[in-house]
Amino acid sequence: MADSETDSSTPTTSVLRLLLELEEKFEQTDIREASEVKEELTQDDLKEKGALLVRLESSLLPSIRDQLSCYFTSLDVNEDSREPNPNFKLTCEILSSLEKTWDETRECIESAALDVVPIGTHDHHLKKLKDFRCARLVCGILSLMFDLRLLFSMSISFFRAWQDLSQDSESTKCQYEMSAWNKHVRWSGTRCNKSIGETLKLFQGSDFDIIQDEWQRKEASLNLQLKF
Repeated sequence: MADSETDSSTPTTSVLRLLLELEEKFEQTDIREASEVKEELTQDDLKEKGALLVRLESSLLPSIRDQLSCYFTSLDVNEDSREPNPNFKLTCEILSSLEKTWDETRECIESAALDVVPIGTHDHHLKKLKDFRCARLVCGILSLMFDLRLLFSMSISFFRAWQDLSQDSESTKCQYEMSAWNKHVRWSGTRCNKSIGETLKLFQGSDFDIIQDEWQRKEASLNLQLKF
C-alpha cells in the first residue's frame, strides 16, 4: 500500500492497480447456482434463452477475443520485443472494456444455461438448450475465466519487470526477466484464445460431437491418473 501511494505518479500504477483488481475479481470462479428446476420451458423461455446463446456466440465471445488482441498490441509484446513500449492509457481502456464485456458474458451464460430442464426429461425440442450442452458451455466459460485470471497474473509480473528494466536497462537480469514475462504473457494469451475457440465450437457441434468430446476428455484424464 505504501509503495502504491509513493509511486502514484508512475505510468504503470493505474495499469497495475486495475490488473490486481481483475486478478482478485476473477479468483471468484463460481457461477451462481440455478434458482429453480423447471419441468418444462415455455416458448418465451426458449426464445429468450436462445437469443442469449446467439449473443454469446456472435457478439460477446468474439468481442473478448478482439479485445485480447488489442490488449497485446497495447503491451507491445511479440517475439522481437526485447524492450516493450506499452501504451499505458490504451491498456487501461482495453482492460476496462474487457471487464465490462466479461460481466455481460457471465450474466448471459448464467441466464441462458441455468434453470433449464433437467436430464431425464424429453428434451429433444430444446436443441442447444439441452441440459448437458448448457453444462458444457458453463465449463467452457469457467475455463476461460481461469485463463483470463492467469493472463492478469502474468501481466502484473510483466509490468513489474518492465518497471525494473526501465530503471536499469543495462541489467542482464532485468533483460532476462522482461523477455521471460513477455513469453509468459503471450503464452497465457494463447490459452485464452484456445478456450474461446473451444467454447465457440460448442455452439456448432452436434449432440453426438459434444458427448464424444466429453468422453474423450474423461478417458484422457483417467489414463493420466492411471499412469501415476
